Amino acid sequence: MKQTIFISYSWADTDIADIIDKNFEPTGLIIKRDIREIVYKGSIKDYMKQVRSTDFVLLIISDAFLKSSNAMFEVLELLKETTFKNKILPIIVDDLRIYKPEERIKYITYWNDKYNELKKQLEDVNVTDAIELYSDLKHYESIRRSIDEFLKIISDMNSPKFSELKKGNFQKIFDYIGVSDRTLINGILALKGFELSEERDIEIDKLEAKFPNNSKIYFTKGYYAFVQKEISKSSYFYNRSIELDPSFSSSYFNLGYNVDVYDKNYEEAEKFYLKAIELEPTITKAYTNLSILYSTKLNDPKRGNEYLLKALEINPYDSVAHYNLGINFQKDFNDSEKAKYHYEQAIAIDEDFADARHNYAVLLWKEFNQFADAKFQFEEALRLQPNNKNTLEQLGSLLEIEYKHYITAKTYYDRFISIEPNTAENHYEYAVFLMLHLRDSYKELAIKHHNIALSMDSTYKFNDSEFIFEL
Repeated sequence: MKQTIFISYSWADTDIADIIDKNFEPTGLIIKRDIREIVYKGSIKDYMKQVRSTDFVLLIISDAFLKSSNAMFEVLELLKETTFKNKILPIIVDDLRIYKPEERIKYITYWNDKYNELKKQLEDVNVTDAIELYSDLKHYESIRRSIDEFLKIISDMNSPKFSELKKGNFQKIFDYIGVSDRTLINGILALKGFELSEERDIEIDKLEAKFPNNSKIYFTKGYYAFVQKEISKSSYFYNRSIELDPSFSSSYFNLGYNVDVYDKNYEEAEKFYLKAIELEPTITKAYTNLSILYSTKLNDPKRGNEYLLKALEINPYDSVAHYNLGINFQKDFNDSEKAKYHYEQAIAIDEDFADARHNYAVLLWKEFNQFADAKFQFEEALRLQPNNKNTLEQLGSLLEIEYKHYITAKTYYDRFISIEPNTAENHYEYAVFLMLHLRDSYKELAIKHHNIALSMDSTYKFNDSEFIFEL
């Protein structure tokens, strides 16, 4: 029977949880994580109570973790277990300091303050009118009484830092939990350290000699062939992985992606995505890819939306699903309000989602006439992706059309042209902009770009040689 690991972490450490999640994928271990396990409107507390029924609990311990009510709920559940020390796998986020008494006491003080603050606010509230708030108060009380014990246990254990574990491909954890094929797993994880594909291929061949006819090896070969843009070879290896292990959902998903994006065989891609979902019903990326397939390639946007909504039932915090719902509602259903809602959700979940900010900005501008908000979103998108040519062009247009800020617009158009210099239309439109708004200062530059456009396509010609025209 496969062992189960529960990942307990603060959402502030999602990036670390993602790295661990991805590294543990080839092991065959069952990884329980909130983003896959909690369905839409499901009970978060019921999920957190599962911490006691799993074989191991991987704790990503950070300052945010120790100040998180939900994370500490999971810790309190663990403390009820007599085998608590044997089942925890603590990982210390690098900047956390808890080994000296004066370093630990601040967390005791933190929860004392939280308890006293809520207690004071509830002084004039009848218990029967605020049962849930009094339940929270009791929870804070439990945390402040237990956190000293928990921190002492963790500080006395040989708890490794995250960077140390990552550098060692998490071998210490695999050794502790007794992964049967850890030599293979460690070998696969070590491949990420090879920058040269030739060296990596040699290491893969060595692994294959030790572990012949192994589905994980072929999955890995498929992945790295994909990285090298050898798509046919990649698909062949994924097919071999499936032949050796027909229950390997990730092989079906990756093969579906190859067949979808590169082979353009959409019916086959649909089958592979659906099989991945059948084997792993919480694989939200398969729902998202199916949605894109239906909406953009099989002309069935309604079905596409259904799969995105299923993805959100599994994980309401899936920013990519919200983003694609925004696109669908904006493009296929002409529902600006719903599109706006889903773009906002995508950005709230992932504030660094540049494409979501770009699309949201276009929507705010074109459909809601919210120019200042649109400008802000464009600027944020550019902060994240400074060379996104579409955002540069759109922000330039917004500043030109709505704000009449022609000099500022010009700076964005300049950057756009420098990134996209080989299109006649771009040079022509830029020349028109300069002649229309900045002729006195930039006539020579306008002529230059007009001539570039003409050299590429002779149809791009102004009305006369002096560029005096009416638009």
